[in-house]
Amino acid sequence: MLRTVSLWIKAGSQHSTLDTISPIRINNVVTLIFALTLCAQVPFMPAFWDQGGANQCLINLAAILLCIIIPLLNHLRQHLLARLALISIYSGYLILTALHLGAQANVHYFFLLGVFATPFIFQVDSPLLSRTIIGYFALLTLLFGFINPPTPASHLDYSQLVGTTNLINLVIAGILCAFYIQLNTQLDREKVNYERKRSENLLLNILPPAIAKRLKESSQPVADYFDQATILFADISNFSQLSQHKSAIELVSLLNDLYSEFDLVLSRYRLEKIKTIGDEIMAVCGVPNSDKYHAVQVCECALQMQHCFERFCREHQLDNGLRIGINTGPVVAGVIGKNKFSYDLWGEAVNLASRMESYGESHKIQITENTYLQVKDQFQCRLRGKIEVKGMGEINSYWLMHPNSASR
Repeated sequence: MLRTVSLWIKAGSQHSTLDTISPIRINNVVTLIFALTLCAQVPFMPAFWDQGGANQCLINLAAILLCIIIPLLNHLRQHLLARLALISIYSGYLILTALHLGAQANVHYFFLLGVFATPFIFQVDSPLLSRTIIGYFALLTLLFGFINPPTPASHLDYSQLVGTTNLINLVIAGILCAFYIQLNTQLDREKVNYERKRSENLLLNILPPAIAKRLKESSQPVADYFDQATILFADISNFSQLSQHKSAIELVSLLNDLYSEFDLVLSRYRLEKIKTIGDEIMAVCGVPNSDKYHAVQVCECALQMQHCFERFCREHQLDNGLRIGINTGPVVAGVIGKNKFSYDLWGEAVNLASRMESYGESHKIQITENTYLQVKDQFQCRLRGKIEVKGMGEINSYWLMHPNSASR
């Protein structure tokens, strides 16, 4: 019995979305309450068989059988048709019963329940359709309230009994509908809150928290200038050879494991990962939150990434190396795009950091003179000398070796 009730209530929900699941369930539950109310009346009808009970029994049984169609229609994804079927069966039953038993049966009060339930059943449909049905039930309430169909003398005792039980049923049905709708609304609110938090977490995985907050609070473009920041680029050497000897799933799984470890290292040293392109990663410190130790933080992070990568290669029996390039300078940071937006950096400092990586060597960390001047007291660096950088001419660069003993 409980399984049947559960299947009835959930009919059609498996095909629904977050927007449509609520009215589908409410439609099924209102139908179930209506059908059970009709079933509860049937045992009393034989006692008044000759006083209108026979005809009323046929009306009730027909309505009960028709109610079975509604969860079936929802299961077949005919959700709008299921709602219109409920309105038709419900109002048709009330009209026939009111005409058959007269005003003393108090059937017309049930039209008010239709006024109450309609907005919840038609949550996602046309507002015009919902208002039309509400007006339809309101008109029927007034019409049968003023008409007061006469009760046949032979049906008087039965009509009085039905009138009393109908008032009781109306209260019970109203309480059940209100309770379930309130419960369903609470469940929907919890689901909406869950989805909102999930969306916010996804947004935070794409954007820095401060930038995500600005985007939610304002529609203005996000663009900032930073006098000083330190940018890091890292790239796996001989990656093309590695990709030739790994399946797609193995390669992606390997990169996911490695960059998940890198993410932890970046977070530990307060670096913001800007993007990953293939096997290359770009990160920055000092953006979007200022950090006066940005250059030191990036150098410490780079050395830790190098150790992490060497351990990873030993564990996975790889002979690849990691090239890292670092530069310090002014940058512009902002969000670009509308659909697949991203937080990115621009400026000569970014381009030079990228060149430090691409002009670097495997297993080494190359830094510019700008970065060297900010970290020379904390780290041992070896002068590489002048290198020719395309589009930038000759520049001095250094190899970052290890922290100074005094700074440890």
